[in-house]
Amino acid sequence: MTQDRRDAAAANAGESLTRLASALLDMPHVRLLPDAGPSQPILGIDVDPLMTAAKAMPDGLLEVQDPRQDERGAQPSRPIRYCAIAPLNDRGGRTLGALCLFDERPRVLTSAQRDQLLALIGVAADLLEARAAAAEAAAAGRDAEARYRALAAAVPIQIWSSGADGLLDFVNDVCVDYFGRTAEQLMANGWEDSVHHGDLARVQAEWQHCLNTGESQPMLVRMRRHDGEYRWHQTDRRPQLDDHGRPIRWFGTLVDVEELKRSQQAAEAAAAAKSQFLANMSHEIRTPMNGVIGMTSLLLDTVLNAQQRDYVTIIRSSGTHLLTVINEILDFSKAEAGRLELERYRFVLRSCLHEALQLVAASALDKQLPVTLDLAADLPQAVFGDAARLRQIVVNLLSNAVKFTEHGSVVLKVASAPPAENLGDAGRRLRFSVTDPGIGIAAEHMHRLFGVFSQLDPSHTRNYGGSGLGLAIAKRLVERMNGRIWATSQPGQGSTFSFEIDLPAAPDVLDDGPESAGAEALAEQDRSAWASQHPLRILVAEDNRVNQQVLLHWLERFGYHGARAADLARDGREALRMATACAYDLILLDLQMPEIDGFAVARALRQPGAARDARPRPWIVAVTASALVADEQRCREAGMDDYLRKPIDVHELAAVLRRTPDRPVAGPGLVPDAAGSHVAGIGERLKSAYGASDHQQLMQALLDEFPGQQQRFKAALRTRDVAALGRVAHDFQSAAWLLGADALAQACAALEQAARSGDAALALHAAPSVLADYQRLVSMVRDKRGR
Repeated sequence: MTQDRRDAAAANAGESLTRLASALLDMPHVRLLPDAGPSQPILGIDVDPLMTAAKAMPDGLLEVQDPRQDERGAQPSRPIRYCAIAPLNDRGGRTLGALCLFDERPRVLTSAQRDQLLALIGVAADLLEARAAAAEAAAAGRDAEARYRALAAAVPIQIWSSGADGLLDFVNDVCVDYFGRTAEQLMANGWEDSVHHGDLARVQAEWQHCLNTGESQPMLVRMRRHDGEYRWHQTDRRPQLDDHGRPIRWFGTLVDVEELKRSQQAAEAAAAAKSQFLANMSHEIRTPMNGVIGMTSLLLDTVLNAQQRDYVTIIRSSGTHLLTVINEILDFSKAEAGRLELERYRFVLRSCLHEALQLVAASALDKQLPVTLDLAADLPQAVFGDAARLRQIVVNLLSNAVKFTEHGSVVLKVASAPPAENLGDAGRRLRFSVTDPGIGIAAEHMHRLFGVFSQLDPSHTRNYGGSGLGLAIAKRLVERMNGRIWATSQPGQGSTFSFEIDLPAAPDVLDDGPESAGAEALAEQDRSAWASQHPLRILVAEDNRVNQQVLLHWLERFGYHGARAADLARDGREALRMATACAYDLILLDLQMPEIDGFAVARALRQPGAARDARPRPWIVAVTASALVADEQRCREAGMDDYLRKPIDVHELAAVLRRTPDRPVAGPGLVPDAAGSHVAGIGERLKSAYGASDHQQLMQALLDEFPGQQQRFKAALRTRDVAALGRVAHDFQSAAWLLGADALAQACAALEQAARSGDAALALHAAPSVLADYQRLVSMVRDKRGR
């Protein structure tokens, strides 16, 4: 029934009621007022004050015998001698209108007439209440219709609706614009004219099936746009059902599949751009931070007075804190971009947690807070998962516990989750809990714990620092591991932060020594002895001068100095040349270098025939400031073996050295046929660099200089003048490299480095072999010149 018909029916019911009242009571004038009260007089009588008086009557009925004598009513326009007023209220006591009766005759209602009138008052009140409810429902319907149409106009997809008969009764403006037809044309079955002729029969059959059964499935159909082009669309229809489950209306959408694909591609491109931006920002920020933290750490290993040590400690602490904030911002940005990726590999659980404890040990020691690890006896020794991300979560919780605790101790407890939450044979669920007796958290703040940029109290930022992102990132990581995280706390009594994740057990290792304990085992050793036990030939490929110094100095701490010192390549082209010519065991390869980047260098070195002999392939370690897991995958695809992030952490560098396979490494002068390994190419590099017309003269000049160099070298060796040995070795190195004897050039460089570092024993030991090899090279040059 339409609203107009409802209004007409209500009006007819009111007229019937007034006629009935007039007949029963023999009353010539009866009025049903459908509102709270009239503002205009009726028959000259002001009804408003009479209504007020009627509401105060016990039975809700006011009778006035002669309105002309009643001061509450105006002088009637007719000789009215009787008036009765009854307010009409709903069940909640709200006044909906009034029933008014008038007569020119003096009247006194009989008892029967009064009962009839009170009955009519109840009927009239019910009538007005139903009319008011219908009006409210109609208003609500109009409001809902307006909202629906506004929403349909605002949504950038095609929306339509139809009755149960399948005829369209609404299309939004997007449909109109897309198909180039008016709404009236589309609703008059014009949509069928837009369907491709090859799809029309199928679409009509499926639509009829929907109308008959009330069932609907998404459907693909080709439809013609306003420009005449046919595009694939996906249409989805949903029925509105009555109380018996029968469709009374249909609502549907149409989506241009090609536009949807373009939107998806645009979103993917935006995500890729954001990912690249994160990678670039990570590199640009972490690279200088590597210099700040690395150089201050090295400076702390030198002799400083108390004041200088305090200053340097503050610089390093501030840099470390800044790096933590940067890492959290980058991690959160990756999470928002959907790029927070996880790896799955085998690791030793106890070692991972010990490393987490070591990372908060310094701040805990400053406050003299014990931090202990409580591992349940039934835990697996090794598990499958992402150790780095697990360590990140645990370090965040431990750092917060230490930060907000002044006395007592912090405990990290790990146990199996309750049996109901475990995964049975499919895996294992572990519960990690960090408990502290710190300041605690008020109940009204608990809901903000894992929010973004959330500080429970503004004073916390001033007193304790922090970005407000740590717990938000921890929550996202835990959820990515199919887990959950929560906290319990009491103000002044401390807090417990717990999380559960799935960590399936992995095969146990034989022992918990250096092979399984990670960087921790090596870090506890005497680093200076490591190089003598593992004599690796190392190449550092890094274009940033500060980072060069950091890496070389850290390697010196592990004993790689003098003849064992790492070689340095300052760009990708030089790194490729040196790595091709020399049998390096370990290459620390920066990913972003001029000329050729680290990825290209690694791929070139992994090509068949890249090495000039049957030497073992080098262990290539990517050194990067990137924070993206995707870059790790690119490194592995390029043929790299390991990954080291900037800023360089001594424990992580130690772990890289531990993982590098040991190989027999020849020292200076002990490289087999050092000069003769490039006999066929003697002088070719010189010719390439200076041209055919000049290289013969330059070769002669090198031969002319040799007697003096040889004399100075032997004199230095006889007098044990290590500095002089280094200077002559530098000249030998330049000549050897120009002539193409790269292995000899490397031996000369090692001797020079040993002399510079003051390692006299190593320099004097290597010098005779270097001189002998250089003499052989000079002899070969003479032979070449003589032919």
